[in-house]
Amino acid sequence: MNVEDEIQVCVELLGGERVSKTFGESPSFQDADFIFKDYGIISELKSLEEDKINDDLNIEKVSKLYLKELEANKAPVIAFGTVNMSTKGFSEGFTRSVIDIYKKPIQGAIKKANRQIRETKQAFEQPKFQGLLIVANNNHSALDPWHANFILEELLSKPDYSSVNSAVYLTAGQASIHPETGEEYSVWIVKHRNGLSQVSDDFLEGLRQAWFTHFTKIKGEESHFELSANKDMLAILENKKTE
Repeated sequence: MNVEDEIQVCVELLGGERVSKTFGESPSFQDADFIFKDYGIISELKSLEEDKINDDLNIEKVSKLYLKELEANKAPVIAFGTVNMSTKGFSEGFTRSVIDIYKKPIQGAIKKANRQIRETKQAFEQPKFQGLLIVANNNHSALDPWHANFILEELLSKPDYSSVNSAVYLTAGQASIHPETGEEYSVWIVKHRNGLSQVSDDFLEGLRQAWFTHFTKIKGEESHFELSANKDMLAILENKKTE
């Protein structure tokens, strides 16, 4: 799906508008996507469109890590050939290293969004406006909900991204499934930065309801479940693979 167009529908329902409405499509600064003047919020959307699970370089890096675990008798499973594998049951060091490999796209997105939000606040002369980052997983099947939650939590704890007050991770084209029941879920995760004012729960709840109502219309069926804090459930869910 075209995530930007679909999110814009929800933005307008909450009284927001595109920043380009004020400054045009090619401003002299790095602009964010949306502004909610009534709420004092500037938001940047980052859509994960590239599926890194089949990236040859990533496969090579993870394979080397797996080989080390195997040689050290730490691997919980023995696999031959090319297989899809989660980090469940592996050592903390292995899991940490795999997360670092897949963290880079999100880290780059947050870094750029931080600058876009900061420069957009300056352009509107609204230094007290809050920054909201929306990360939409549209096709990145290697990034499951648990790892997305962990990575966002870690990155937002760093002082580098001080223009991002709060962040939302949602699954758009990339659905998740419960491996035991086969039920399909859409995921919504909210994260806040410590030490900064948080985007209000009322606003985020309004955005969540607008998104899932619109998403249901796109899908043609009700197929979603909010997972904002249930880490146990996040750990169970797996990303649906493209058939």
